[in-house]
Formats: sequence, C-alpha cells, structure tokens
Amino acid sequence: MELGEDCGVWGTRANTADSLQNIKVGSRRAEFDPRLEIDHVKDIVMNKRMASPFHETNLQSLMVWHQCDTVVLTGGSTSGCVRACVVDAISRGYGAIVPEECVADKHESPHFAKVFPRMRDVAMRCIEEDGAEVICLGSTTMHQAGEYLAANLPVPVVNPGPLTYKLVETFLALGLTHGRDVYPPPVEPRLDMLHAMMKAGALAEGASKGN
Repeated sequence: MELGEDCGVWGTRANTADSLQNIKVGSRRAEFDPRLEIDHVKDIVMNKRMASPFHETNLQSLMVWHQCDTVVLTGGSTSGCVRACVVDAISRGYGAIVPEECVADKHESPHFAKVFPRMRDVAMRCIEEDGAEVICLGSTTMHQAGEYLAANLPVPVVNPGPLTYKLVETFLALGLTHGRDVYPPPVEPRLDMLHAMMKAGALAEGASKGN
C-alpha cells in the first residue's frame, strides 16, 4: 500500500528515507543487494510487513512443509528484525543461528549489546558444566568481546585478535606467506577492525611486559 498502513505503527512510526511507507515496492531502496544470487524458480521471496518474518506470512507453513528445524539469519538490524525473528523462531521450537559476520546494525553498540551477554552465558556454561579454566574466543571477529568477557568471567579470556597478529608477525619473520587462491583479498576491507585489533594487540603486549 502506498501509505504503509499495512505495516501499522511499525511502518509509520517515523517519516524518513528509511521508513517503510517511503520504501515502495519496485523502488531502488526495496531491491535486493545486487551481490545476491536469487533463483526465482527455487528461492522463495517474501515481503514481510513487521519486524519478524513469521508475523502474518506463510513462513511457518513453508518450514513445516520442507521439514526445516533451524533458521539461519542474515541482514539487519541485529537489535531489531534479526532479534525479532530469533525470538519467534525459538518460540516455535526452531534452532536459530546468527552468523556474526552476516548481520549488522546502524551502530556497533546495539549490534554487540545483544551478542556479548549471550557469549557470556555460553562461556559460563562451559565453566560451570565442563570445568573450563580458560575461555579462548574462536574467531578474530570476536575480538570486540574480549574486554567485556574478561571483565565478566571468573577465568582468563584469550583474545584471538592479539594472538592472530603475533602469529602473523612470526610468519613474516620466517619469510612465509599465503596463497591468494585460498585467501583472496576481502570484498570490503574492514580497516577499522584491523586498527582495533592492532591496538588490542599492542595493549596486550604492553600488559604482558608490565607497562
């Protein structure tokens, strides 16, 4: 509908370029990312009206028909539509997976505000149920959580960012490199993340030397 009334208050709560009533079906802002490969014969395209794709759509029926048991969520925003879908999926008995690298928010703080506490809860289960004495974050993309987890867990936390850079320094010192076929250049370089990881590495090295 032109005025967005089919989205109720959700669609008309503001009047900006991002408001649903201003994102018309068929407009450039309503198009898919051109990098997506969509098979319009096999892929199901759904136009949701609210934050959760389960609300007043046939998604539930499709998942039952295809015997799906897990939802993998990508897109944005982490604290809005992604979170709403996670809640609805879990409420219906589905598993929910949110790949950190595949979701986003307008700002990092709300994006990670939803992720950090869940990481802490999982880490506490490892400590209490499995007797873990050290928590090692399994991905360099988790380095933002290192400081938060270190302050909220009773065991040491190994931050993969500084560790990875120390390994890179070692490889470079040995004259080693990597194959571009296996590790091609990133599509969209995250220099801000690299700078943050290098800063964390410098701080960690300074702390180990007592500076």
